[in-house]
Amino acid sequence: MRAHEERPERGAPLCERTVGEFWAAEMSRRQFLKAGLTLVAVGLAAPPWLAQIAHADVQRLRQGKRLPNDHILVVLQLTGGNDGLNTVIPYRDALYYQARPTLAIPESQVVPLDERLGLHPALAPLKPLYDQRVLAILQNVGYPNPNRSHFRSMEIWQTADPDGHSRYGWLGRYLDTLTDSAANPVMAISFTQELPVALHGKKAQVPCFASLTDLQVMTRDPELERTLKTLSQAEERKMDSPATVVRQSTRTALEAMEQLRERIRNYQPN
Repeated sequence: MRAHEERPERGAPLCERTVGEFWAAEMSRRQFLKAGLTLVAVGLAAPPWLAQIAHADVQRLRQGKRLPNDHILVVLQLTGGNDGLNTVIPYRDALYYQARPTLAIPESQVVPLDERLGLHPALAPLKPLYDQRVLAILQNVGYPNPNRSHFRSMEIWQTADPDGHSRYGWLGRYLDTLTDSAANPVMAISFTQELPVALHGKKAQVPCFASLTDLQVMTRDPELERTLKTLSQAEERKMDSPATVVRQSTRTALEAMEQLRERIRNYQPN
């Protein structure tokens, strides 16, 4: 293992792109100029995630698609620090206690899953879900010949590509398969300081927020909402113009923002 390694270079995540860059990537220069000041104003006023919702919704409406069932996958990435043997504990294995004379969880405190394995006492709330058969636990997930480089190991974990050097993450590649068929305006969202490699996709674009608190702030900007509502209600001069498309999609995005605000209204940060 080398003493010093540089992190692999990655493209800028969506959360670091400006709205102008977002729209420029989605529209030709001629279309952008034809849209006039209304399009520019909407683009500059809206945060990137709102532009993402608006653009996706326009595509959905044009193609006559409906939203899919509300099936949600939640991924909690525990980067380092989690002790696997003290998470799912082989509490009937004498070797566990021999190898961990001070770290082992006493059998009396273990939350048993079966006659062999149990959960750390802090994970007791998961036991009812396990009993209801709505929680599954996969152990020993990995790949042959683990790489000893920290950065390469993290890259492999995020991309699920132990043999190559994929630029795209395992979740991003999955989302890429949905971009042409999915009707949901936002297929994924990341609560991180920057977009994880796992969510990098060739086509999929995922908005990210540092926390729900940041998301609450973005949905509580009355000045932004007033600006967007005024622009979106402007007189329609040409129904198929880029500006009209933006106005229609902005109205839908504002409705989505209101729904999102209702969903997180009672959230209290720790």
